[in-house]
Amino acid sequence: MRISSEIDVLGLDLDNTLTFRIRRLPWWCLGLLAPLLTILPPNKPMLKMIRKFRKSGGKIIIISSRPKCFMKFSQLWLRKYKVPYNKIRCVGFINRSLRKLQVMQAEKVKCFIDDDCGIRNFLKENEPLIKILSPLV
Repeated sequence: MRISSEIDVLGLDLDNTLTFRIRRLPWWCLGLLAPLLTILPPNKPMLKMIRKFRKSGGKIIIISSRPKCFMKFSQLWLRKYKVPYNKIRCVGFINRSLRKLQVMQAEKVKCFIDDDCGIRNFLKENEPLIKILSPLV
């Protein structure tokens, strides 16, 4: 995947986009397993792509559906794998598609990468100016 040169702000999802999980967990058990989020393996092709994007001067905004209380675990994971980013926003589960869109609009994101086809479809219907992509694997 190549990010075109006219894109200066890239938005990324975290789970199953920058990280790999064996399978999706129900939201109610995440609180018990929050510390385990720091040991999820990174998606190496995605990591390579965003490092290159960042070196070329691009801005990276991570927009996750994780609840705000998981921010510290998310930041630990990002530091552990030396993920370059400018900001991270955890929008939570409720109305996550709309909340992600609001962050993208506020941050002037021009391209967003997310593994969730429901969120990708919502964004394509509601914000045609943002390029929506699936993650590299």
